[in-house]
Amino acid sequence: MAITFVDPAVPFICLFLFSWNCVYGDQFLQVSLTPDAQLVSEDVSVCGMRLSLPYGRNASVTGVDLGFVTDTTQDASALQLAGVCNFVDQNATGLQVAIVNSVWNQMTGCQLGLLFNTDNKFSGIGIAGGVNRFSEEGTGILIGGCGNYGNVLNGAQIGLCNVATYSSGLQIGVVNWAKNARGVQIGLVNYIEQGALPFMPILNLNFD
Repeated sequence: MAITFVDPAVPFICLFLFSWNCVYGDQFLQVSLTPDAQLVSEDVSVCGMRLSLPYGRNASVTGVDLGFVTDTTQDASALQLAGVCNFVDQNATGLQVAIVNSVWNQMTGCQLGLLFNTDNKFSGIGIAGGVNRFSEEGTGILIGGCGNYGNVLNGAQIGLCNVATYSSGLQIGVVNWAKNARGVQIGLVNYIEQGALPFMPILNLNFD
C-alpha cells in the first residue's frame, strides 16, 4: 500500500528522519492552547511532536508539528501541518503545509501554501494558490496560482505573473519579467530589461 500524507505511519517516519537533530533536554511532547498556556515554556525546544491547538510557540521543533498556528523562534526540522499558518523565525527543513507558510531565513524542502509562501532564501519546491515570494535567492521550482516574486532565481517560476531581479532558468506565465536573465521565458509578455531583445511575445531567450 502506498504511503500518503494521511497514512498513520507518516508521523512516525518523520520522527525517525528528523531525530538526528535532537539534543539532550529537548521536550518530546508539547501541547499548546497559547504560548502562555502550554505543557512546557516557549523557550524550550521540542523533539518529537508538538500540537498547537490553536497556537503554540517554541524555540525549535524537530519531528512532527501539527496545529492551527505554529510559531518557531529558532529552527524547525519537521513535517509541519497547520490549519492556518506556519511561522519559523530562522531556518526550516522539511515539509510545510498551511494557508500561509513563512520562513524568515532559509527554507529547504517543500512548501504547500493555499495562499502564500514567503521566505528569505528558498531551496526546493514551492506551490502556492496565490504567491510564492523569496527576498534573496530561490533555487528549485516555484508554482504560484497568481505568481512568483523574488530576487535571484535558479530554477523555474510558473504562474500568471513571474518576477525576478535575476533569472537563471525558466519562467512560464502570462507575464514574465526579469532585470537580467540567463534562460528562457515563455508567455504572452516576456521582458528582460538587460537582454539582447528586451521584449518578446510568446518566447524570449537570453544566454549572455
